Amino acid sequence: MELEKLSELERKIGYTFREKNLLIEALTHPSYPGDGHNVPDYERLEFLGDAVVELAVTRFLFEKFKEKDEGELTKMRAAIVNRDALAEDALKIGLGEYIILGEGEKRSGGKNRTSILSCAMEAVVGAVFVDAGYEKAEEIVKKFILDEYEKKLSRIKDDKNFKGILQEYVQKKFHTLPIYSVVKEDGPPHQRTFEVEVRIKNKTMGKGKGKSLKEAERKAAQEALEKLKEEK
Repeated sequence: MELEKLSELERKIGYTFREKNLLIEALTHPSYPGDGHNVPDYERLEFLGDAVVELAVTRFLFEKFKEKDEGELTKMRAAIVNRDALAEDALKIGLGEYIILGEGEKRSGGKNRTSILSCAMEAVVGAVFVDAGYEKAEEIVKKFILDEYEKKLSRIKDDKNFKGILQEYVQKKFHTLPIYSVVKEDGPPHQRTFEVEVRIKNKTMGKGKGKSLKEAERKAAQEALEKLKEEK
């Protein structure tokens, strides 16, 4: 790769490598040596960078969200450190333009492939770690991976198990089980909608609608829990 392009990328990430070959290695996709070029690819640096990114993100979340338990922190980390999110981070600095690809991978649009972008992003972090140590690598993570952490965390789906919570509560308080019933179905077979009610001791406590039976039951359980809280 031309020295000018390497310098351009260094300016973008805000770090100048002492050992330029590390950056070249971090940008070299396995398809390039696969074409007969006797150079190392980014897989070893990606392996290292993966661990560095995970540690930096874990430390950030641990220190910032002191009220969160281990399960919540794990879910948050997964929202920040995953293939799609890392590929988005790589696109912010146009990393695909610097990745060294074999001819076949180049023709098939490899520079924009999510898996390649995410791996290269981790490899660059790994290269910075080898060249300058953890603190510099952590700076790169904070600058390009954690800079929009709130946006990434907002994608976490609310997967709270309302049915399980309701069942446990009803068993403990009323020594019985909630009963779910489908009260209405609409739409063609491939676009059904369901309306479900949940009864507790012969009293309707919640109703829910959804495109699946599971979704409708979940919403009914959520409404029932809200009513039970109000009755306390």
